[in-house]
Amino acid sequence: MRSLIRLGDHTTKVGSGQTPSGGYRSYSQTGIPLIRSQNVLMGAFNDEGLVYISQAIDDSMSGSRVLGGDVLLNITGASIGRVCVVPDAICPANVNQHVCIIRCVDSLHPEYVASLLASPRFQDLIWESQAGGTRQALTKQMIEDFEIPWIPIEKQRQIAADLKAQLAEVDKARQAAEAQLRDAEALSVAIHREIEKKLFSESEIRLFGSFVKAYRNGFGKRPKEGECGPIVLRIADVSSGLISVANPRHGEVTEKEAETYKLNKGDLLFIRVNGAKEIVGKCCVVDETVPEGTIFNDHLIRVQITDELNPDFARLCVSLPRARQLIEEVASTSAGQLTINQQLLDRLEIPVFSVDEQIEAVSKLQGQLDQLAVLREAVSSKINDINLLPQKILAQAFQSIPECGL
Repeated sequence: MRSLIRLGDHTTKVGSGQTPSGGYRSYSQTGIPLIRSQNVLMGAFNDEGLVYISQAIDDSMSGSRVLGGDVLLNITGASIGRVCVVPDAICPANVNQHVCIIRCVDSLHPEYVASLLASPRFQDLIWESQAGGTRQALTKQMIEDFEIPWIPIEKQRQIAADLKAQLAEVDKARQAAEAQLRDAEALSVAIHREIEKKLFSESEIRLFGSFVKAYRNGFGKRPKEGECGPIVLRIADVSSGLISVANPRHGEVTEKEAETYKLNKGDLLFIRVNGAKEIVGKCCVVDETVPEGTIFNDHLIRVQITDELNPDFARLCVSLPRARQLIEEVASTSAGQLTINQQLLDRLEIPVFSVDEQIEAVSKLQGQLDQLAVLREAVSSKINDINLLPQKILAQAFQSIPECGL
């Protein structure tokens, strides 16, 4: 027979904090830590972005002061349900209104309670409680009414210790896989630097503008959306460096507009404006996968080039470190959104080779990048599998407790 207890009956405190008077203006570089929802991860405390308040403010918020061993639970927003035990080293501390303190009596082990709340059963319960609501929020009453399985305190400690050891191994595996992914990214950068060095040391240099027949900023008006009309490419369709029409957006335009902004095979498309420096200036090539009559919006700029320059080689050259550095430097000087223009693109440097040599250079690089892509995909898949393990481990741990019934 299982034994369930009401959480609120075995706690000395269940309650959230408050925003200090003055909001972010009351934060300081030193003082009493103020824990926010971003500091509470699933099963771990994150001190990145931790802010501080003065002793006087902490005194005025004494009701939400955090003590060592308190369980912290995010109760609002997208991070609702994330839970951890506060580290002793961070205390004394305080919390804002998005974080709830659960202070257990001696018959409940904090790590056991935190693990239970992080388990799939309770995470489902937390999210089910939001069904039909307009705001994601857990109330004090909801938390106090949670029914949790009670087992002797020594068994609670043992379960908590076993879970901590298993989850530490998972974290170790995750860090190793993430290091592999970083190594793959670093290798990609090294490959680009090496090919840049080779290309620019073995040829004369011309400016990109000397290969350009025409520039055209994209369609400036928002076309009437519908299921008919040409596909209108947006940043989302080209930000990977390849054009994707998997989720096309159609727009009704006039015949003149459709002709003016039509894309043809071999055209280059640059992202003209964006808030992220790693995105602005990205280039892709219009190929045979792009449907006939596709047009592009004004966040993009179309470049038509001469036959002297292979489109894929052009894309390679403008993605090399020296070109990216210039693009990011110039784009960063624009007001508001980062922006590039024709004058900037004209200044990009292109090493001069025959078209056959250009195609050979692209083929060689693509072969290396394809191998890296296979590695990245395998490592990313491994990381995804690792990220699923904590919930599986928690579910299995509590299913093995007869009294739990979860």
